[in-house]
Formats: sequence, structure tokens, C-alpha cells
Amino acid sequence: MRSKIGCTALRLETRPSSRASRDTIISMTTSDPRYAALSKSLEGMTLVGSRGSRYLLAERIAEGGQGWVFRATCDDLPVIVKVLRPDATTPDALERFRREADVLRSLTYPSSNPHIVRFYDHATVTFKLVGHDAHLPFTVMEYVNGATLFDVMASQPGKGLLVSRALSILNDVVQALDFLHANKIVHRDMKPSNILLTREGDKEIAKVTDFGLAKVFAVNVAKTAGLAGASLGYAPPEQYEKGNRRVTERTDVFAIAAILFEMLTGQRAFPYRPDENPLVAVSRILSGPRPSLTRDSLGLTSDLTPEVMAQLDRELARGTHPDPVQRHGSVIEFGGAIAQILGPLTHAADRVVRQASEWPQPVAPGPSRDANPAAWSWTHLGNALDDIRVHSARHDAVTDRLVAMTSVGMAQHDVSGWKFWPLPASFDWSLVKGFSLSASRADVLLVGAKGLVAWLSPTGTLTIVPHVDARATWHCAVADDLRGVIVAGEHSLEDERKVGAVAIAVDVAAHAPTVFHDCLPLRAMSRGSNGAIIAVGDRGTLVSIDANASKPHMHSSICGGDLRAVSVLGGQDWVAVGQGGHAIRIDYNYESHLEVVQTTQDVSALTVTHGVAWAGAAGARILRRGDEGWVRMTGRLATEENVVGLAIGPGSVRAVLQDGSLLLGQRG
Repeated sequence: MRSKIGCTALRLETRPSSRASRDTIISMTTSDPRYAALSKSLEGMTLVGSRGSRYLLAERIAEGGQGWVFRATCDDLPVIVKVLRPDATTPDALERFRREADVLRSLTYPSSNPHIVRFYDHATVTFKLVGHDAHLPFTVMEYVNGATLFDVMASQPGKGLLVSRALSILNDVVQALDFLHANKIVHRDMKPSNILLTREGDKEIAKVTDFGLAKVFAVNVAKTAGLAGASLGYAPPEQYEKGNRRVTERTDVFAIAAILFEMLTGQRAFPYRPDENPLVAVSRILSGPRPSLTRDSLGLTSDLTPEVMAQLDRELARGTHPDPVQRHGSVIEFGGAIAQILGPLTHAADRVVRQASEWPQPVAPGPSRDANPAAWSWTHLGNALDDIRVHSARHDAVTDRLVAMTSVGMAQHDVSGWKFWPLPASFDWSLVKGFSLSASRADVLLVGAKGLVAWLSPTGTLTIVPHVDARATWHCAVADDLRGVIVAGEHSLEDERKVGAVAIAVDVAAHAPTVFHDCLPLRAMSRGSNGAIIAVGDRGTLVSIDANASKPHMHSSICGGDLRAVSVLGGQDWVAVGQGGHAIRIDYNYESHLEVVQTTQDVSALTVTHGVAWAGAAGARILRRGDEGWVRMTGRLATEENVVGLAIGPGSVRAVLQDGSLLLGQRG
């Protein structure tokens, strides 16, 4: 197609190649009449990726030092596309842009971390200029709906963050950097603007981005904002040395120590003036005083005691030591030292919140916003998996990945379709009955017959957890930080009856499973925000495990239908769905409340986002919980396949169907 750029015709195409030839890269100054129009012309264009995926660019949402950032979609899935600016096409910038794509690719495939922005694609967009073709490289990444830590801090200057929030962000960043370091990569440009904050339900999640400096450095003293591409105030002295031979994982320790000080105080650990000579600022980092907390500087964290402040000062001084050998040996060591100091304070605050939440807080059905079926349109995206059937699917809201358990193994869906995980040759997949996603690792937790409990990685690594009873068949599980893996399902008695069973902390094989002789098999499990866990199953079976309990407790049947999915709804409430359109709200006393549902089909998929529950049923039915009960959101569709998984986004719903195809819902 043709775009009008000043009086010069310029045609846009795309070329699915991994990197552009440098002798045909577009290079123009910002004063060039084509420059402003070039960026505007990209909005609404479709770029073709390296594997044929098509990315429809929407509006430009940001402009960094080297690239334009566009919001985009691929098969109606939100993504971010970063295009290198034509005024930044120096050899160094091109190398950094390519390096960032390569690093992100290595950190996304074959496994990923929920606290690192995911990579999708890298290719070039081609422009027809007078007499020759010209290119600009672009990279496609995960869309993170949120703000940077820099933006959050800037919105409340000088105040800092609450201790619990600062510690939570630090823990997420430490997990991301530990994953980098395990892959032999040092970030080298950690700063608040490279930490994105988003939400998963009611929890804030931090994600690390910008990996353009993750490999080679080149000293450039002409820059005022940084030397060697590094950011003043967050990069340690060794990062400015020629050759960067002393740059190791401890380089990132310095950066996160400086960031922690800033989160607690709202002030930079190593401030500098914009007009200041960078070499003077680096010299001050090398030989000046270390950051130290004072009562006046604490802001929102002013309740810290002098003893705690002194402990933090010691760790901050060590973490920001000018000699990398004197710092903590790893980000895990630094993060653990800080958690040991601040953890008891946040746990005490959590206990106060938990005590307040023990009062009855009835949760009404979700708000009526977005509940009008007429406001939604539904498209069947196709791309079925032929003879392979999908048994269940889970959505990880942090990484936006869809993971499915199929008849032949685990598969993961991204913008290019389904990708199957390798399986060990000797593993009997027919044993698997259910799976669970982990918030802190890319592996999935598999459970099944003969007491099977195992972790499976996207690379095919299988780690079997010693089972507690081979007569058990586990159908569901959760990974609990304090109690380990908790599983539920059924147990075969000597008289061949199948009864409900629960095992707690099976990862250490410390406890035999609890077998309920008067309980039917359990099929689904969910953990509440207060740490309590419930499991539901056949004929309305309900079992609860309180946050501090070592044994589960069986309740009387809460309904006559088989329940197949359960999720925490909010406060102290859960919601469960199942056979024949059953929907039950379970309150803080584990009492049940039957809800109205506009379907008689079996419901087996359930997810709750921001307190609003969505469910998927047989016959491609999708329902939403609203003020008047569960409303059917879909009319007659081109498919009658069963819904086995849901992913809810802002104004959109993705449903995984049993044949592997997807159903996309969009609010008009």
C-alpha cells in the first residue's frame, strides 16, 4: 500500500527476515520531512513476522531513545511492537536492538519466567524509497498492561513505597534476574524505568524489560545520561571500565540495591544533576558515601525502627559497594537478606489484614459492566488440532501464556499457534489426570494415577515427586509456598470403592494422604487469598484446608451435581461450577448458595478476573456472572465444541475449545 510522506512517495512492505542488511537500513534525521510522517504512516499497517504471523499496528504509545513503540494485535491478541527509529540506525544501535531480541528469545524459548517480558518475533519492515529498498528492524513482545516503577515513583515524589510493596517488587525482580543469571546473562541496565508493574487479579506483579545492554559494552564518555550505555546512579563502577571484564551477576546486585533504596525513600541512592559531568558522578559512586536511611528520608516507611534501619543500611552498603567482590554473591543472597529484615514487618501487617477479613464479608455477584451479551461479538478462529483433543487449559495472566493438557501431552499457545512440549520417552502420559500452573516457575505440576505427582518443564525435563500412596489417583493440585504441593482426588479401598482423598506437603513425602471413607472423589481445587484451600467434587463434595491446618476437613455435600471447577471469588468467598449448569457460591463459613445459570450444559472451565467470574461449558457456551446470576454471553455459533479453558483480558475473552481451536470474544 502507498503512504503519502511529504512530496516523496514511500511504499511500505514487510520482509520476514531475522535481521536487516546494514547497507539498506533507513537513516534520516528528525528534521527530514519524511521523518514525522513515517511514524504516523505505520499506524494501521500490518507487519509480517519471521514465521508469517501478521501484526496489525494500532497507535504509537511511546518513543524511547532508539525506538517507536506501538500497541498491536496478532489474531486479536494484544502485543507490543518496537520499531527502530530511522534517526537511531547507527551500527551500535542496530547491534543493541538485535541483541535485545536475541536475549529475549533465549529467555522465552524453550522456557520463560513470569517476571520477564516475553519475546514473540523479530523481523524487518521494508520501505520502497527512490532507487532502492530500505529497512527498519522491529521486535514483537508481550503487552504488559501497567506502568513502570519510574512512573509510579514519579507520581508520588519523595514518598517512597510501603514496605510490603517494595519487598514484593524486589522479590519479583530478584526472581527475574536469578533466571537471567542461570542462563549466563547479566542485565546491566536495571533501573526503575525497566521494571513494569501490572496486576494479576488482586496481586501486583513486576516484570523486567529492556535487554539491549545484556552483552557487550562500548565506552562512550560523550553521553551525559550514561557511560557505556549504562544508566548513571544504577550502574556500578566496573561497568564503565574498558572491556567490562569485571561485569558479573554482582553488577545487577548493585543496581537492585540502589533501586530498593529509592523504593523505600523516594530518593535516588546516587543522585546527580543533569548538567553534571558523568565522570564526576561515577567518581562519587566509586569513592563517595553509601546510601543510608534516615528518619526524614523514609516517607511511607517512617515506622521502621532504628534497629531495622541499621540492618538495612548494612545490606545496602554491601550491595552498593564499589568493589564487586565485596557485594552479595548473587541477587538471591541480597534478596534473602532483605526479606529476612523486612519480611517479619510485612507478615505482621498481613496478620492484621487477615484478622479483619475474618469478619463476614458477603460478596455480591460481579458488577453489571460488560454483562450485556449484545455488546459482545464472537469469532471462531479455527486452527484445530485434527485428532488431538484438549482436556483442559489454563491461562497464566502474568505471562499471558495459554497452557493445555491434551490427549498426547502438554502444549502452549502463543501468537504463532500451539507448540507441544517434548516428553521423556519412558513416561506414560495416560497416567496424567490434571495439571496446575505455578506462579513462580515455567514448569507445570502434573498429577494422576498411581499417586503421580511430577513437575514438567517446557524442555521436557520431568521431575517425579515421591508419591505418598500408589493407590491414589490425583485429579487436582496447588503448589503452596509454605506447605509444598497439596493434591486431591480419589483413593481405591480394599473393597474397590473409590473415595475422596487429600495429601498435604507431598513434595517431602512427610504425610500419608487423608482418606475420607464417606466422601466421593474430588475433582478441582482452589486457594483463597487468606491461604485457605478448598476442593470440590462428585455430588457436591466439599473439603477444606484452613491456612494453618495440617489436616483437611470434610463438609456435608453442598449440592446434588458433580462440581468440576472452583475458584476464589473475592474476600472469603469461592465459586464452583459443574454438571448440568450447576453454579454454587461458597461463603466464609463453607456454606453454599445456589445461583441461577442460563444453561443446562455441563460447565467445566472457570476463571475469575478482578472479582468477575467467567465460565465455559459444553456446546461452546460462555457465561459471565453478573447481578442476576450467570448470563449466557454467546448465541448460536459455527462450532459446538466444548470450552475447556478461558483467558480474560480488557474487553476480550479467549476460549480454548476441545478440538484445539480458539473462540474470541470482543466487547463492542
